[in-house]
Amino acid sequence: MASEADSSLFEHSATQDSTQSRTRGRSAHTTWIHSRTAREEDGEDSKLRYCIHCTTMPIYGTIVTTNMRAHLQTKHAIIIEREPGLIQATTVQQLQQLYLRADLSGQTEEINAQVFRKYLNQDTINEALVSLIVI
Repeated sequence: MASEADSSLFEHSATQDSTQSRTRGRSAHTTWIHSRTAREEDGEDSKLRYCIHCTTMPIYGTIVTTNMRAHLQTKHAIIIEREPGLIQATTVQQLQQLYLRADLSGQTEEINAQVFRKYLNQDTINEALVSLIVI
């Protein structure tokens, strides 16, 4: 029975798969709507996509979405959030399910302690306590 429960974490429904595949290319699409294809009359490289916001020469061109996102952010203050890929989204979902199972069985105390140790800076806490005592 326990093995059946564990194996269910790795099963995907058709609905989950279709939803995740629809979100896979969304950040790339959002990036490329800020670009255009090359203009042959301007002698531009037909392999590149060019920034539609650049008004002075040279107009920025690239084939890499990460580079285009960086250009949009630094030169035009346009921030495009990168969405997690299919593997990352699936992994996060599986970890959430595992944590919920551990929580239901009362086994999250050590996990929570490790998280707190990672994010709490003991030196900062001690300094704040000393300041509080002095005040």
